[in-house]
Amino acid sequence: MDQIMEKKIIDLPRGGQLEVDCTPQFLQVVAEHTDKSVNDITDGDIRYFIHDAFKIAVDKAESDQKLNELLGNRG
Repeated sequence: MDQIMEKKIIDLPRGGQLEVDCTPQFLQVVAEHTDKSVNDITDGDIRYFIHDAFKIAVDKAESDQKLNELLGNRG
């Protein structure tokens, strides 16, 4: 069954735009993250959520890489 997607075009602060296909499940996760109802989520909330999620993922990948390099240098 196809999910209903809402396409959002979000203006970025330094220019450009972010195009996001939002499923109801994604909007629910953003709502929980921001302590808002789905109807009260702003484009800014979505932008911050995506930014934070990517930052956490990149920071973890960099940390894991450094740990692997340290462990590799010991062996």
